[in-house]
Amino acid sequence: MNPFKLTMRLKMDALRSPHWIRSLRRNGIPKFTSLAPYMKPGISIAEAAAFIRRESGGAFTWDEIARYRDKWQGPLVLKGVMHPDDAERAVELGLDGLFVTNHGGRQIDALPAPIDVLPAIAARVGNRATVLYDSGVRSGVDAARAVALGADAAFAGKSFLWSLGALGEKGAAHLIDVYIDDVSATLGQLGCRNVAELRELAVRHSGAFAETDFG
Repeated sequence: MNPFKLTMRLKMDALRSPHWIRSLRRNGIPKFTSLAPYMKPGISIAEAAAFIRRESGGAFTWDEIARYRDKWQGPLVLKGVMHPDDAERAVELGLDGLFVTNHGGRQIDALPAPIDVLPAIAARVGNRATVLYDSGVRSGVDAARAVALGADAAFAGKSFLWSLGALGEKGAAHLIDVYIDDVSATLGQLGCRNVAELRELAVRHSGAFAETDFG
């Protein structure tokens, strides 16, 4: 990893963003807050990045997931499920929920779109586990579509980062209202009295993978 260098270009970029400078003075350098309890205090950004690579690197196996299930008796959700067979295996291991997502394409951008594999996974799982969904949710229509195709809940990420970056806490709060209004309008246009009734709609997704498409 190349060390961070404060170049003249970066200094000029910072001077053009006084709001960012004020925020930085008030809150300090951004930190991995959720990981702070597990890292040495005062480590550099490079050291923090190395810690994350070391702790999260490598591939997980089903044996490891089984050990987590054995040691943790609370709700356990597996994120990154993209195949009905993996969903079945997770349910057999006693997991409480599955997160259908390709992580926004950040890991492997050639993976199928999660919305295309969601119907087959939801059909395989049935009511045996909670099916959660994310990737590509940018509106209330997107969230409603995911529920109609089998998800119990849909999540949005990037849009909240954008709103938070633009307007801070008020931006994120405003976006929540936008999503609520958009979902409500979508339900009304579809003749649904609540989110649960989305499951009763006759839906067709031409790009959805059939069970035989997975191989």
